[in-house]
Amino acid sequence: MPEWLPAVLLLIGAIVSAGLGFLGAVLANKLTAKKHKNELQLALVDQLQEERDRLDTKIDKMNTRITGFYADKHASRRYIASLEDHINQRNPPPPPEPPPGYVP
Repeated sequence: MPEWLPAVLLLIGAIVSAGLGFLGAVLANKLTAKKHKNELQLALVDQLQEERDRLDTKIDKMNTRITGFYADKHASRRYIASLEDHINQRNPPPPPEPPPGYVP
């Protein structure tokens, strides 16, 4: 066996070891980065779901208020109609009582 062969084999072994170590570090870095990215995405999804739930509650409250406004509008129209009828019949004061649900 030539004298230089052990030195060359040692050098090749060192290069292969360094290459494998480098590849391992790159893979570990990619896996860690991907895990961190997934955690950030999950946190964002959680925030968006909480915001959606908050907005759903707000929309429900607004719909309830709108329904109340329409009920008041309907009661106001009924009261106006009864006042107009009272006037058109030339009835004396006091005016008729407002209907239930009317908010003056």
